[in-house]
Amino acid sequence: MSYIDTIKHELVGYLNGLPIYLPTENLPKSFWGNPDFSCGTSNLVIGGGSGEHPALVIHHLSALVCEYLLYNIEQFELFYSDGYQVPPDKAQNQLVDIALTTEPTLEFCGWSMQDQKKFIENAMSKVHFSPLVENGDAEKWIRLSIGEFVYFSLPSLNEQHAKIQKVVGEHFHWQVGYWMRNVTCPPPHYVTGKTEALQSSRQNGCFRWEYIDRTETVNFSVK
Repeated sequence: MSYIDTIKHELVGYLNGLPIYLPTENLPKSFWGNPDFSCGTSNLVIGGGSGEHPALVIHHLSALVCEYLLYNIEQFELFYSDGYQVPPDKAQNQLVDIALTTEPTLEFCGWSMQDQKKFIENAMSKVHFSPLVENGDAEKWIRLSIGEFVYFSLPSLNEQHAKIQKVVGEHFHWQVGYWMRNVTCPPPHYVTGKTEALQSSRQNGCFRWEYIDRTETVNFSVK
């Protein structure tokens, strides 16, 4: 059993081969970087802590979302410079103000140098849609990957979602793009779904996303 199994949580996906957990309860504060980490419903946790992989607790998810949106602008300018209308400076500055939080966003809990080295090596693998480039910023790669994930899939964790969406709706003349796509999810039936987990009285570890199995409704007969 890993440390995360002592906490009520959901599995929401994987990044770089490590599970991403969403705590569903708040734990008392602990010292920064404690292997037996503290976390709450406003955090995401990569890795399960002792008994699994050292955990990475992610804070201030709104900041990561805004960093991703600013990266989105950079990418559109780079690839679609002829037809892309850049959001005005005032709008971009609103995102910058949120992205540049004075509080740290990534809390590495009990990571060794070997853990860091292995994570970076894995992040450079071509199995990722957007692998970490050689000599790239691994922490930025994490922030952008999670920022995109929260923006599209977990907006309820973004405390400033309404404010950010107002900026996007008024000043982003193109749809926000998928530039990272590094978060993956297990296919149906590989993990316990939330409904099944709750029926069996499990209090943690269930998979957040419910799938609809459409195989029984497809007619494979050849006429």
